[in-house]
Amino acid sequence: MLNPFSKEDLHKPGFIRKLLNKQLVENFRIEINNLLAQKQPLDINITELNQIRNKYQIQSNIYYNWILSDFYYKALSRLYHNRNITSEERIYLNSLYQLLELDPGEVERLEKSFLFEIFSNKFFAIPIDDDLSQESKDNLLKIGKELNLKEAVSKDFYYACAMKKLADFVKTTDTEEELTLDQVVQLEKLAGFYDVPVPDKSVENNRLSGLNLTDELLKPIPSQVNLQKNEVCYHSNQASYSEFLRTPQRMTFNGMTAKSKIAGGFYWRSSDIGLNKIKDEELKHIDSGILSITNKRLIFKGSNKVHSLALFDILDFALFSNGVVIHKENGKNLVYLFEDVISFSMCLSAVLEEI
Repeated sequence: MLNPFSKEDLHKPGFIRKLLNKQLVENFRIEINNLLAQKQPLDINITELNQIRNKYQIQSNIYYNWILSDFYYKALSRLYHNRNITSEERIYLNSLYQLLELDPGEVERLEKSFLFEIFSNKFFAIPIDDDLSQESKDNLLKIGKELNLKEAVSKDFYYACAMKKLADFVKTTDTEEELTLDQVVQLEKLAGFYDVPVPDKSVENNRLSGLNLTDELLKPIPSQVNLQKNEVCYHSNQASYSEFLRTPQRMTFNGMTAKSKIAGGFYWRSSDIGLNKIKDEELKHIDSGILSITNKRLIFKGSNKVHSLALFDILDFALFSNGVVIHKENGKNLVYLFEDVISFSMCLSAVLEEI
């Protein structure tokens, strides 16, 4: 098996850095890369990684964890290379994530993120004949098996790609005009071919009411909290606010989440596939109340107090089966538990695309 990492030359510090005896932070990443290029993960001790970290005085856990996650993601991309990996390569990846002390759940999310990219590339590369034959559909259904995906994951990937196909068809029409009868029939035929639902059509003019999902998701609603000038509310639901009893290791999606635009302001986020549950024993309940999304802020009005977060301070968010974790610029991540996570995520995705 070829080593996915190759040795790099260290950067030379300039005169001022030499004078102040300052190490180049970029060399921290290069030294870890070179260690992985020279040895197999099973032959590396965690102490060696810590020594490199101490050498460059890397204090930020966020930066350190991001670097380690990025090494795993690079190994994935170089080993898969648009094909399924061998058993020897699987052993390498397992030993690598154990060396890097990555959370198994995050490893699964990283792999799904990368596999979705491979799946979608293969999906859109397969030509579909004019007759929408069964042979064409069979070729699409083979992709998941070729990548050895679990059936549920394969179905999620297929659904996301098929919905984008429908959205691409709609984009080829003049969305300011009514869809013609032929276009409506063709759209329904495509939906039947892919086995996905066709968006609802307006009874008045046969246009797709779901054509612009951003407009649908960002309709102002009555607010249950006090709003600022020119602020409107788009989504509200009952939620509880909690804090992690201990900081979850490497729960970051920055730079690691593949996103494919489906339509309007909605993005399919591959990190959301196969949603896990936030475990109650990991959390401390703080308050219960109303969680709202506006055009400016994310607002939580609890029974004890109100807190808010400006939209531009949201780095990313991780969706779970029973709630959401908001990653922000500074301070603790915000954890909200509630039921309708899909509607919340679609609205938040849309409003973040607008800022």
